[in-house]
Amino acid sequence: MSTPQNDIDALLQISTDPALCELGQHVPELSLLRLVGRARSELTHSGVIAQLLDPRRHRQAEPALRGLLAAIERELTPADAPALASYRRVASSAWTAIRVQRELFRIDIVVEIVSDAGCLVLGIENKIDAGEQPEQVARYQHSLAQAYPFKTLLLVFLAPQKRTPTTADPLSPVPVVAMDYSAIVAAVQSARDATPSNTSDFFVLGEIARHLREDLLEDNRVRDLARQLWRDHPRALELAMEHRPRLSDIQNDYERRVRERLGEDALLTHHPTRGSVREIKLRLKSWVRAGLPFDFILYADAGESPSIRVLLWSAAFDERKPSLLAWAKHANERVPNLVDETFAPIANWNCWRRVLVENEYPEGATIQATQFDAETLREAENRLFALIELLRPLVPSGA
Repeated sequence: MSTPQNDIDALLQISTDPALCELGQHVPELSLLRLVGRARSELTHSGVIAQLLDPRRHRQAEPALRGLLAAIERELTPADAPALASYRRVASSAWTAIRVQRELFRIDIVVEIVSDAGCLVLGIENKIDAGEQPEQVARYQHSLAQAYPFKTLLLVFLAPQKRTPTTADPLSPVPVVAMDYSAIVAAVQSARDATPSNTSDFFVLGEIARHLREDLLEDNRVRDLARQLWRDHPRALELAMEHRPRLSDIQNDYERRVRERLGEDALLTHHPTRGSVREIKLRLKSWVRAGLPFDFILYADAGESPSIRVLLWSAAFDERKPSLLAWAKHANERVPNLVDETFAPIANWNCWRRVLVENEYPEGATIQATQFDAETLREAENRLFALIELLRPLVPSGA
């Protein structure tokens, strides 16, 4: 039976464990992407990969692309046999043209390789933290098959740790290959091997490879230390999880600052209404009267970093659909490509619809914080009012 004294003893015991000391001293070297808050940004990494493979932007694009194709080939299975022979012919032949495109058919990267042995079209769907949208991979397979008949086609489902997509069509003529980021590390290394040492390209490629290994690929030593601590000190770690920082730590100060800025116009609610708060929602009463029942949400599930977004409750959308669609169209006439004119539902969070044009996990939404302290509070406040001021000029007059 656990007692307060037993719990204190458990915490004191783990505090002197050498494994905890070693884990606490694990601080990665400086990384540019980590410094600017893009260490796990899908958009940023898709851009890096596209430039790495594009001969218009990178002098060693062909070695990088050949290194990537070699890594992909090792993952092909007998089920991919219809495409394997032509894939190998193109991968091993001389190439006459390489074309790299972003967001073609909404696929993150599409690479076309032209050779005397044929044409290979490679789609890369990059998933770092986001989940799949309904039928997403199947749609991409269909788009490639329609756009490139009689070509060798392949779709790579890329993630930090290899995971099989759940929305692929097994009957599609476009094979899907699940890959982890070690394939991108292999491409970077192939490019670096072809780059003269003591050049800026050589050092940049080395930094990219190091970042991918440290920030996206699993560090086995860190994992092993963490598992050792769970084996040796389960009660202490249970206590640490139970008392970890939560959104409720800054709730009162956040709401006070919101009310100081917005006064009686602020309507604040929480979810859930009992227990640990995961969402703090703000509506502006004047905006609701103007027909814009948007919710500015500060949210964080247990163990997650907080995020700020402006969203629309699905029931509110259904109630005011014609007027909201008309407002969105007018808003984009004033500020092009700002508002999602369909107010599309958010995958895995279907009770909400997005207001702004954004990815499933939009850039700038997540606050890079490990605890809910004064700095997190200031960042949340700044992002909230930045969102409000972004939309305020588009609110009908009188609100």
